[in-house]
Amino acid sequence: MASIQAPVKLVNESTVEFLTTEMVEAMIRTIKDDALRLGADRDPSLGNPNDGAGGPKDYSEGDEAMEAVYYKLEMIGFRVGERLIEKISKDRMRFTDNLDVVKFVCKEVWMFLFKKQVDNLKTNHRGVYVLQDNSFRWFTRMAHDQSSAESVKKVTP
Repeated sequence: MASIQAPVKLVNESTVEFLTTEMVEAMIRTIKDDALRLGADRDPSLGNPNDGAGGPKDYSEGDEAMEAVYYKLEMIGFRVGERLIEKISKDRMRFTDNLDVVKFVCKEVWMFLFKKQVDNLKTNHRGVYVLQDNSFRWFTRMAHDQSSAESVKKVTP
C-alpha cells in the first residue's frame, strides 16, 4: 500500500481559505444579479417590480437563487472531491468492501487533507461508520452563538 505524500506547500493555507470564501461570495452575488436582471427584463404588464407583485427582491435562504447557489457549490465540491480521490487512489487496487473505503478515508484522505489521521472510528457493524475528528479544521472559523458545552451536547448521539 503506497502512502500518498502531500505536495509541497507553495501557497499559504489561509490564502486558499480566503480565496474559497471570496469565490462563494462572488457566486452568490452573480446569481442574485442574474435574478435581479431577469426581474428587470420581465413583462411590464406584470406590475411594478417594487410593489410586491413580483420583480426583484432580497433573497434569503430557501429562495430559488440561494438554492441555485447551494446546488452549484455542492457540484463544485463533488467534482473537486472526485478529482482529489482519483489522484490519491490512482495507484491502489480497487476497494473490495466498505470497510476498506472507510479505512482509506481515515488514513490516506485525512492525512492528505489535514496532515493527521482521524481521531476515532466507530461502527455499529451494520454498515454505519462514525469518523471523529476532535479538531476538525474546516469548522474552526465557523461562527456559533452557544457555548461549546451546549454545542457538543447537541451533536453527541
